[in-house]
Amino acid sequence: MLIYHKIWNEHNPEDKIEYGDEDKYCIHHIDGNHYNNDISNLRKMLRGAHTSLHHTDKLLILLERREKESRMPEGKNYPENSNSFRCKGCQKFFTSLTRKTKYCSVECKRKHYSNRDKDKRKNKKKKELITKELTKECKKCGVVFQTNLKVKKFCSIECKNVFHKSGIIKIKKCKCCHKDFECTNNSKLYCSNRCYLKAKKIRDKIYYKRST
Repeated sequence: MLIYHKIWNEHNPEDKIEYGDEDKYCIHHIDGNHYNNDISNLRKMLRGAHTSLHHTDKLLILLERREKESRMPEGKNYPENSNSFRCKGCQKFFTSLTRKTKYCSVECKRKHYSNRDKDKRKNKKKKELITKELTKECKKCGVVFQTNLKVKKFCSIECKNVFHKSGIIKIKKCKCCHKDFECTNNSKLYCSNRCYLKAKKIRDKIYYKRST
């Protein structure tokens, strides 16, 4: 429990804030100073009414600042402590309660994003024009083709899929029957599904004996 809660309970035993009621009730400092815990400066309030009261106070401060800004000449810098920021779209000063706001209005935000997208499209077109066509040979079928990409190695998707599926044939020894077999997968350990099931039964028996 907070200090000003204890002070309130000492001076007002009939209207106490008990444990569990802190979510419903809270204590308001009348002069706005949280360190002034004099009983004349404290008042019991519902939590919802307390938040709405402080919210209205902040809105009044904002309105006063906006009136001052409208009177001030353009291009003048505002003090560091005030909540005034420069809009990214129209480059004008505006006030806000949070520092996350970057635009003075929704219209400025939309205009800024639309202009940014246009610039990106122009830059893409320029890059496409700058890149030269390269002549390359397909790794699978050996056909000569032209591309703008340096990374491209195949003339088509079909050649790419066939090349990766086929791979390099390797000869391995089965872990169950110890016979040689051909495969393209590096992780394959058994020649057939039958050998895999036999090895699995042996592993299960060993695990069961250890657990008992």
